[in-house]
Amino acid sequence: MKSKIIILLGTALLAACNASTQAASWTQPSSGIFLDWKSADGYCQKMTTGGEKWRLPSLNELVNRYKSTTLKAPWDANGSGIDWVWSSTAYDPQSHYLVNVNNGSKSWPDDSRQAFVVCVSGRSNESNAWYEEAENAMYLEQWGRAINAATPSANSGNSQAILVLAKLQFAGNGFPKDEKKGFSLYLKAANLGNATAQLSVATLYETGRGTAVDISQALEWYKKAAAQGDQNAIGAVNRLQPK
Repeated sequence: MKSKIIILLGTALLAACNASTQAASWTQPSSGIFLDWKSADGYCQKMTTGGEKWRLPSLNELVNRYKSTTLKAPWDANGSGIDWVWSSTAYDPQSHYLVNVNNGSKSWPDDSRQAFVVCVSGRSNESNAWYEEAENAMYLEQWGRAINAATPSANSGNSQAILVLAKLQFAGNGFPKDEKKGFSLYLKAANLGNATAQLSVATLYETGRGTAVDISQALEWYKKAAAQGDQNAIGAVNRLQPK
Protein backbone atom coordinates (compact mmCIF):
# COMPACT_ATOMS: atom_id res chain seq x y z
CA MET A 1 0.00 0.00 0.00
CA LYS A 2 1.35 3.43 -0.90
CA SER A 3 2.03 5.91 1.89
CA LYS A 4 0.20 9.21 1.90
CA ILE A 5 0.19 12.43 3.90
CA ILE A 6 -3.08 13.04 5.68
CA ILE A 7 -4.26 15.93 7.86
CA LEU A 8 -6.06 14.79 10.99
CA LEU A 9 -7.30 17.21 13.66
CA GLY A 10 -4.75 19.79 12.58
CA THR A 11 -1.73 17.47 12.94
CA ALA A 12 0.23 16.30 9.93
CA LEU A 13 0.35 12.51 9.90
CA LEU A 14 1.86 9.91 7.64
CA ALA A 15 -0.24 6.79 7.16
CA ALA A 16 2.32 4.01 7.09
CA CYS A 17 0.93 0.61 6.17
CA ASN A 18 4.36 -0.94 5.68
CA ALA A 19 5.21 -3.96 7.81
CA SER A 20 8.86 -2.94 8.12
CA THR A 21 7.91 0.09 10.22
CA GLN A 22 5.71 -1.93 12.58
CA ALA A 23 3.64 1.19 13.24
CA ALA A 24 0.25 2.39 12.01
CA SER A 25 0.87 6.12 11.62
CA TRP A 26 3.76 8.56 11.97
CA THR A 27 3.59 12.23 12.80
CA GLN A 28 5.33 14.47 10.30
CA PRO A 29 8.61 15.89 11.69
CA SER A 30 8.27 19.53 12.68
CA SER A 31 11.03 22.02 13.41
CA GLY A 32 8.82 23.33 16.20
CA ILE A 33 9.17 20.13 18.24
CA PHE A 34 12.73 20.05 19.60
CA LEU A 35 13.02 18.46 23.04
CA ASP A 36 15.19 16.45 25.44
CA TRP A 37 14.35 12.72 25.69
CA LYS A 38 12.09 12.86 28.76
CA SER A 39 10.10 15.73 27.26
CA ALA A 40 9.94 13.92 23.92
CA ASP A 41 8.54 10.79 25.55
CA GLY A 42 5.99 12.88 27.44
CA TYR A 43 5.00 14.72 24.27
CA CYS A 44 4.12 11.48 22.48
CA GLN A 45 2.42 9.94 25.52
CA LYS A 46 0.09 12.95 25.80
CA MET A 47 -0.91 13.02 22.13
CA THR A 48 -4.60 12.30 21.52
CA THR A 49 -4.78 12.93 17.76
CA GLY A 50 -7.23 10.60 16.04
CA GLY A 51 -8.11 8.93 19.33
CA GLU A 52 -4.91 6.88 19.04
CA LYS A 53 -2.32 6.02 21.69
CA TRP A 54 1.02 7.53 20.61
CA ARG A 55 4.61 6.73 21.57
CA LEU A 56 8.20 7.32 20.57
CA PRO A 57 9.30 4.91 17.81
CA SER A 58 11.91 2.27 18.57
CA LEU A 59 15.39 2.33 17.09
CA ASN A 60 14.47 -0.46 14.66
CA GLU A 61 11.28 1.25 13.57
CA LEU A 62 13.17 4.43 12.72
CA VAL A 63 16.00 2.64 10.91
CA ASN A 64 13.56 0.42 8.98
CA ARG A 65 11.49 3.43 8.04
CA TYR A 66 14.60 5.21 6.73
CA LYS A 67 15.39 2.14 4.62
CA SER A 68 11.87 2.08 3.16
CA THR A 69 11.98 4.20 0.00
CA THR A 70 8.19 4.51 -0.10
CA LEU A 71 8.04 5.96 3.42
CA LYS A 72 11.26 7.98 3.45
CA ALA A 73 10.34 10.40 0.68
CA PRO A 74 7.23 11.98 2.28
CA TRP A 75 9.31 13.16 5.25
CA ASP A 76 11.45 15.21 2.86
CA ALA A 77 14.17 15.11 5.50
CA ASN A 78 16.87 16.91 3.51
CA GLY A 79 14.49 19.62 2.37
CA SER A 80 13.18 20.32 5.87
CA GLY A 81 16.60 20.36 7.48
CA ILE A 82 15.48 17.89 10.18
CA ASP A 83 18.16 15.37 11.12
CA TRP A 84 18.30 13.59 14.51
CA VAL A 85 15.08 12.27 16.05
CA TRP A 86 14.55 10.47 19.37
CA SER A 87 13.81 6.76 19.72
CA SER A 88 12.40 4.82 22.68
CA THR A 89 15.36 2.43 22.71
CA ALA A 90 17.88 2.86 25.52
CA TYR A 91 21.63 2.57 24.97
CA ASP A 92 22.19 2.70 28.74
CA PRO A 93 20.08 3.98 31.66
CA GLN A 94 20.99 7.61 30.95
CA SER A 95 20.88 7.74 27.15
CA HIS A 96 18.50 6.76 24.37
CA TYR A 97 19.30 6.28 20.71
CA LEU A 98 18.87 9.04 18.15
CA VAL A 99 18.45 8.20 14.46
CA ASN A 100 19.42 10.55 11.66
CA VAL A 101 16.51 10.63 9.22
CA ASN A 102 18.79 11.94 6.47
CA ASN A 103 21.20 8.99 6.43
CA GLY A 104 19.94 6.34 8.90
CA SER A 105 22.93 6.65 11.26
CA LYS A 106 22.61 6.20 15.04
CA SER A 107 23.88 8.08 18.08
CA TRP A 108 23.37 7.77 21.84
CA PRO A 109 24.00 11.11 23.59
CA ASP A 110 22.96 12.10 27.08
CA ASP A 111 19.17 12.36 27.30
CA SER A 112 19.44 16.08 28.06
CA ARG A 113 20.32 16.77 24.42
CA GLN A 114 17.67 18.59 22.39
CA ALA A 115 16.50 16.74 19.27
CA PHE A 116 13.49 16.44 16.99
CA VAL A 117 10.46 14.34 17.88
CA VAL A 118 8.41 11.98 15.73
CA CYS A 119 5.61 9.90 17.29
CA VAL A 120 3.99 6.67 16.12
CA SER A 121 0.70 4.99 16.88
CA GLY A 122 0.01 1.27 16.78
CA ARG A 123 1.47 -1.65 18.67
CA SER A 124 5.07 -2.59 17.90
CA ASN A 125 5.65 -6.14 16.67
CA GLU A 126 9.12 -6.30 18.24
CA SER A 127 9.33 -9.09 20.80
CA ASN A 128 10.99 -6.86 23.42
CA ALA A 129 8.65 -3.88 22.97
CA TRP A 130 6.93 -4.48 26.32
CA TYR A 131 10.30 -4.60 28.11
CA GLU A 132 11.52 -1.39 26.47
CA GLU A 133 8.29 0.32 27.54
CA ALA A 134 8.54 -1.02 31.10
CA GLU A 135 12.21 -0.02 31.45
CA ASN A 136 11.50 3.49 30.17
CA ALA A 137 8.54 3.82 32.53
CA MET A 138 10.67 2.77 35.51
CA TYR A 139 13.41 5.18 34.42
CA LEU A 140 10.76 7.94 34.51
CA GLU A 141 9.32 6.54 37.79
CA GLN A 142 5.96 6.06 36.08
CA TRP A 143 5.11 2.92 37.98
CA GLY A 144 1.57 2.37 36.71
CA ARG A 145 2.81 2.60 33.14
CA ALA A 146 5.50 0.02 33.92
CA ILE A 147 2.95 -2.35 35.46
CA ASN A 148 0.66 -2.00 32.44
CA ALA A 149 3.57 -2.76 30.11
CA ALA A 150 4.75 -5.87 31.96
CA THR A 151 1.48 -7.46 33.10
CA PRO A 152 0.27 -9.03 29.81
CA SER A 153 3.64 -10.74 29.24
CA ALA A 154 3.80 -11.78 32.90
CA ASN A 155 0.35 -13.36 32.59
CA SER A 156 1.69 -15.29 29.60
CA GLY A 157 4.49 -16.74 31.72
CA ASN A 158 7.35 -14.47 30.62
CA SER A 159 9.92 -14.71 33.43
CA GLN A 160 11.45 -11.30 32.67
CA ALA A 161 8.03 -9.63 32.92
CA ILE A 162 7.33 -11.43 36.20
CA LEU A 163 10.71 -10.20 37.44
CA VAL A 164 9.76 -6.60 36.62
CA LEU A 165 6.55 -6.97 38.64
CA ALA A 166 8.50 -8.60 41.48
CA LYS A 167 10.83 -5.59 41.72
CA LEU A 168 7.91 -3.17 41.74
CA GLN A 169 5.92 -5.16 44.31
CA PHE A 170 8.92 -5.65 46.59
CA ALA A 171 9.82 -1.96 46.53
CA GLY A 172 6.24 -0.69 46.74
CA ASN A 173 6.41 1.13 43.42
CA GLY A 174 2.93 1.18 41.86
CA PHE A 175 1.83 -1.51 44.32
CA PRO A 176 1.43 -1.39 48.10
CA LYS A 177 4.85 -2.45 49.43
CA ASP A 178 4.67 -6.17 50.18
CA GLU A 179 7.94 -8.08 50.43
CA LYS A 180 6.20 -11.44 50.82
CA LYS A 181 4.27 -10.98 47.56
CA GLY A 182 7.43 -9.65 45.95
CA PHE A 183 9.32 -12.75 47.07
CA SER A 184 6.59 -15.00 45.63
CA LEU A 185 6.96 -13.28 42.27
CA TYR A 186 10.75 -13.56 42.38
CA LEU A 187 10.34 -17.27 43.16
CA LYS A 188 7.91 -17.72 40.27
CA ALA A 189 10.38 -16.15 37.83
CA ALA A 190 13.24 -18.16 39.34
CA ASN A 191 11.36 -21.43 38.84
CA LEU A 192 11.01 -20.47 35.17
CA GLY A 193 14.82 -20.39 34.92
CA ASN A 194 15.49 -16.65 35.13
CA ALA A 195 19.04 -16.31 36.48
CA THR A 196 18.53 -12.79 37.86
CA ALA A 197 15.45 -13.96 39.74
CA GLN A 198 17.35 -16.99 41.02
CA LEU A 199 20.06 -14.72 42.42
CA SER A 200 17.39 -12.51 44.01
CA VAL A 201 15.63 -15.49 45.62
CA ALA A 202 18.95 -16.74 46.99
CA THR A 203 19.76 -13.32 48.44
CA LEU A 204 16.32 -13.04 50.04
CA TYR A 205 16.63 -16.49 51.60
CA GLU A 206 20.04 -15.53 52.95
CA THR A 207 18.90 -12.19 54.38
CA GLY A 208 15.38 -13.19 55.43
CA ARG A 209 13.56 -10.48 53.46
CA GLY A 210 10.10 -11.54 52.28
CA THR A 211 10.72 -15.02 53.66
CA ALA A 212 12.38 -16.76 56.59
CA VAL A 213 16.17 -17.07 56.62
CA ASP A 214 17.14 -20.40 55.06
CA ILE A 215 20.82 -20.72 54.21
CA SER A 216 20.45 -24.15 52.62
CA GLN A 217 17.78 -22.81 50.24
CA ALA A 218 19.91 -19.75 49.59
CA LEU A 219 22.84 -21.95 48.60
CA GLU A 220 20.67 -24.05 46.27
CA TRP A 221 19.39 -20.99 44.44
CA TYR A 222 22.86 -19.46 44.27
CA LYS A 223 24.00 -22.70 42.63
CA LYS A 224 21.21 -22.48 40.04
CA ALA A 225 22.18 -18.92 39.14
CA ALA A 226 25.88 -19.82 39.17
CA ALA A 227 25.22 -22.63 36.71
CA GLN A 228 24.00 -19.93 34.31
CA GLY A 229 27.24 -18.00 34.70
CA ASP A 230 26.17 -15.32 37.17
CA GLN A 231 29.41 -14.11 38.75
CA ASN A 232 27.78 -12.82 41.96
CA ALA A 233 26.14 -16.20 42.45
CA ILE A 234 29.45 -18.01 41.85
CA GLY A 235 31.05 -15.88 44.57
CA ALA A 236 28.18 -16.58 46.96
CA VAL A 237 28.44 -20.34 46.39
CA ASN A 238 32.16 -20.19 47.22
CA ARG A 239 31.34 -18.19 50.34
CA LEU A 240 28.50 -20.42 51.63
CA GLN A 241 29.64 -23.85 50.41
CA PRO A 242 30.82 -25.92 53.40
CA LYS A 243 34.59 -26.25 53.29
